[in-house]
Amino acid sequence: MKILDRPERDDHVVDLRPAPEAPAPRPAPRSARRTAGAILIALGCIVAAFLAYEFGLSRLTYQRSQTMLTKELQALVASKQAASLEWMPQPGQPVGLLTVPKIALSTVVVEGTTAALTSEGPGHLRGTPLPGRPGNSVIMGRRTNYGAPFGRLDELLPGDELTVATGAGRFTYVVATVEAVRPGDVDVIGATPDDRLTLVTSSPPYLATGRYVVTAVLKGLPASEPAQPPTYLAPAELGLSGETGTLGGFVLFAELALVSVIGAVWLSRRVSKRVAWLLGTPLVFALLWAAFAAASRFLPSTL
Repeated sequence: MKILDRPERDDHVVDLRPAPEAPAPRPAPRSARRTAGAILIALGCIVAAFLAYEFGLSRLTYQRSQTMLTKELQALVASKQAASLEWMPQPGQPVGLLTVPKIALSTVVVEGTTAALTSEGPGHLRGTPLPGRPGNSVIMGRRTNYGAPFGRLDELLPGDELTVATGAGRFTYVVATVEAVRPGDVDVIGATPDDRLTLVTSSPPYLATGRYVVTAVLKGLPASEPAQPPTYLAPAELGLSGETGTLGGFVLFAELALVSVIGAVWLSRRVSKRVAWLLGTPLVFALLWAAFAAASRFLPSTL
């Protein structure tokens, strides 16, 4: 038998052992782009839900408030409290029933014009005479949300009539002017020598950078007007800006809603999805409703 010589170099040796198996590929980590996309989708859903509340579901808040205000106004009239010359309504109290047949409007007017108060109904501007009293009585109302009671003011024309029923009686006004008023134009919410009712809402409808104004002159004689002390009006009461003091409430309800969502996810994984839906859905919905209501107050009170 012939014995072969050892190769001089290792590259002449052929390795017949099986090749080692390659390690299993690791799953690719979730990309930052995918995470950002999920966050944007969640934010989009929240914004869509807020818009649905603001321009749709908020009508329920308005209707519920109107029902309660109607009963309260009836009680004030029946007790003769609202008929007294010394009666000065407190913020949130009803001051009268505004009726505009031309646009099928019948709504209770509340005292005060902050965003929180005009979500219940048109608000009487503090410091101006009550409807039916001498001078310029100013009422501000919503044009696009919370029932949009002043959403059709632009349909009124000079000569149209409207009425206000208060504890002091029923008063009829005749529309004199209908116009959009921009910053820098003549003030329409100040004192006037005649007896009038001034209805104010936002202009344009979804921005509230100006006012849409309907002025109506009183037919007949006004009721007596008691002397009013000087009134300081905050910027949030003038209809062109929202309230800034509701940030804490919004943050609180938003955080509670987030915690509720996390809790519902935990329940769905540890207990059951049905239990998570039954317990989590009403709680999350209620907290989001409260958060949206608080966020809505950042917007102008005539929007």
